[in-house]
Parts: sequence; C-alpha cells; structure tokens
Amino acid sequence: MTHSSEPSSPAIAPPPESVLPHGVSSYARHRSHQVTFERTEGAYLFDASNNRHVDFALGLGPLLLGHRPPRVTEAVHQVIDQVDLTAGVTNIEVEFAASLVDLIPCADKILFQSSGSEAVHLALRIARATTGRKLVVKFEGHYHGWLDPIFASAPGVLPDTSQSSTARPPVPNVQGEKIRDDELVVVDWGDIDALQELFAQHGDAIAAVIMEPVPYNFGAFAPSHEYLSATRDLCTRNGSLLVFDEVVSGFRLGLGGAQHIFDVTPDIAVFGKAIGAGFPLAFVAASDASLASVSSNVVRQGGTYNAHPIGVAAGLATLEVIKADPDFYASLEHISALMQAGIERIAAKHNVPLTVNRFGSVLQTFWGLESPPQNYQEALRSDTATIQRLFEGVTAHGVYIPQRGLIYLSSVHQPTDVQVAIDAIEASLQAL
Repeated sequence: MTHSSEPSSPAIAPPPESVLPHGVSSYARHRSHQVTFERTEGAYLFDASNNRHVDFALGLGPLLLGHRPPRVTEAVHQVIDQVDLTAGVTNIEVEFAASLVDLIPCADKILFQSSGSEAVHLALRIARATTGRKLVVKFEGHYHGWLDPIFASAPGVLPDTSQSSTARPPVPNVQGEKIRDDELVVVDWGDIDALQELFAQHGDAIAAVIMEPVPYNFGAFAPSHEYLSATRDLCTRNGSLLVFDEVVSGFRLGLGGAQHIFDVTPDIAVFGKAIGAGFPLAFVAASDASLASVSSNVVRQGGTYNAHPIGVAAGLATLEVIKADPDFYASLEHISALMQAGIERIAAKHNVPLTVNRFGSVLQTFWGLESPPQNYQEALRSDTATIQRLFEGVTAHGVYIPQRGLIYLSSVHQPTDVQVAIDAIEASLQAL
C-alpha cells in the first residue's frame, strides 16, 4: 500500500483490477473486456465516455423496473430525509411485511435480510431447527447463493458421476471445500423417481428440499406442475420442509411468485432481487408452522441492516408501480417474446446452432445443441466458450448482455431496444 500527501483527483480512477480482485466486486460481473459505467437511466447504461448501452443484464436480475425508476427513486429520497437505522422497528417495515403476507401464498410471517444468500442461509437454518434434522436436498445446477455448504453442485462445476446412485454427493463450487454427506445431497431436478428413491432411503433424516421452482440460474427451463406437486407431497408425507428459492422468480413472474402461478405452496420461500428495484433487500416468507424454531427462540434472526428503511421504501414503491399497471406482466411477456423470436429468427437465417429457453422475462441462450435443452445435463453440452464470445461481441454495438448468455428484460424496454439487441447479436454472430 502506498500513501501520498497529495489528494487524488476525483476524475481519474486507477484500473479496476489494481484495487479489486478481477476488477469487479462480484465475480458474476467479470468480463473479458470490462466496461466502466458512470450513469444509468431507464433501460440504459452510460460508460465513462458517455456511450449508451442497452442493458439486458439489469444488475443480474434486480432491475425489473429498469434503472432508477422515478417512483422508487422518489420514495428512497423521501425516506432518507426521514429515518435511517433505528435498532428498532419502523412503520414502513410493518406496512411492507403486511403487504407481502397478503401477496405470497406461503407467508404467515416475513423475515427481512439484506441479500438472497443470507436469506437462503436463514431459511435452511430454520428448516433444520424446526424439523430437528440435518440433511438438505438440492438439485444439480440450481444456485442458492455463495455461502457454504449450499454453494455446491451449482453452475460452474460438473456433476459427480462416479456413483451409480440416483442421489449424488455435492460437488463444492469452492475448490478444496469439504461438505459432509449427512448435510447435503444432490439429485437431478425433474426426476421424480430419483427423489422418491431418496425419500424411501432417507426420508426421516431430510430436513428440507430446496429448489429454484424455475431454474433460472442455468437453463430457464419450464417447470412441470406435476413435479412441483409431487415434491410438495413427498415433503408433506415425510415431515420435511419444502423451500422455494424465488430470488429470481419472485415478483418477476408475478406478485405471488412462482408458487402462486403453479399453485404449489412451499413451507418457506426466499425472495430478493426484483422486489428491491436495485436496492439491497431480501426476505424469507414462511408459514407459522415452519417457523416453530423461530417462535421458540431456538433460531434467532440477526442482521444489522435487516429491513433497512431504504430497501423497504424501494420495495413498497416497487409493489405500488406494479399494482398501478394492470397490464404490467402482459407487457413484460410481450417484450420478452419479441426478444426470443428475434434470436430464433437470426439463428435460422444464418443456420447456426444458437438456441434459447425462455420462461417469463428471462432467457438463456445455448450453442451447439440441436434443440433447446430441457434439463441441466443437456444444458451442460452447450458450447459456453462460443456463447461468451458471442455476447462479449455485442458490447461494441451498444448492447450489454452477460457473457453467459443470460438475458433479462424489464418493464421499460421497448421494441426498438430489442431490435438494437437483435442487430447487435447478428453482427457479433457474423464476426465469430
């Protein structure tokens, strides 16, 4: 570390990688050619040279209403002028929790946190304490945050196929991490026979089954109502808790989340991203029965910044904006379908193996497959290096899309923005 008696110029910053690992503050933001942004507005990012980029990363999910939505910005300014941390409870916190309980099928109570990873950690702690069991079942390729031990068998590592059993040991996403086989086990999502076999062998040890009801983090596969219902039934019959990770699907699919759309109610659900409109906000929504360990003080929720007034104000304003527009989700569906159709059109035009999955306003692209994959194993065969080059290339054409080809749409994207993206993808495609 060096020190200088001269003040540094606010106009000139050092290269990001000189002070930030890999040049970013979250590895998911890492790109081969990093862009530094100075300003945001609506559907757009503006870089240090004031070049405009149509944004389809949307902060990796939270910006359902686009950047700096006016009503949310106004609400945040208002709360900043009134209140900060109180080490107590605020009226808007209670108001917001009551609104969420009214909307979310599984919710009797709300437990606020600051991030999705924290909320998942709390949900699983509650599940283990309430059931008196330890084993958690997760699914191959589903992502539930970066905390151990649940950060395993997520996108970025290959499945452990060394065992013939339908249930497999988890593969840690952090090299060298050790996970006990009595605390986490992995099965293939969508395979009800495998899940039934696991419950037949270990049902009395399973505290919880956790899943993304729509696996957005790698695949954007359409879920089966029958599978979700069968999983719900297995958990109920065996005294295990069903946990839905709705950090991505929550409020992006509908006000009640995927659980409302598919009419399958978990015991516990985790929400974040879209509800905060870009501000730090997450929460656990749970039934009173599943919260037995909380009400008895076996589990005590903690967190200095839980229900911070800024995040709560943003959440309330987000609900207000969505509820004020009866066509909110229909319009979001329409603009998302335009994006899917455009990508499929240029793939057919150039006869290239570019395919896309879409569920709601999130799309995942793949390369080298004959048809869109229907499960994680099929998705793993995608040529991710080509996808990375393809979407790295669109940046030069004023479009910002995550390198892994995961595309988010917002309520402020217009058909002209989608056409700019399609043209950019086509130009990058021709340059491969």
